[in-house]
Amino acid sequence: IIMPATMAFKISPSWVTLGDGGAVGVKIVSDDNMTVFKPIEILAQTNDGFWVMGLSDGDRIITLGQEYVTAGEVVEPVEISMTDTEAKS
Repeated sequence: IIMPATMAFKISPSWVTLGDGGAVGVKIVSDDNMTVFKPIEILAQTNDGFWVMGLSDGDRIITLGQEYVTAGEVVEPVEISMTDTEAKS
């Protein structure tokens, strides 16, 4: 199947959650530290993650504890870079 080129991101399946209406997505932290549910579309699944579209460069995905916060809740994020994560692997 040939698909048009699109911006896609590879993420961990554990970051994916369901929204109140049943949509597949992730929870992100906005610039004002408010949690936001962001719908995504899963394009492909590999052994080490999902390729998804619907995210933007710079989105801050909640990777741990996303099931404990609701959209609209203000949080104090602890940010780590992918480089920090890779160094610990």
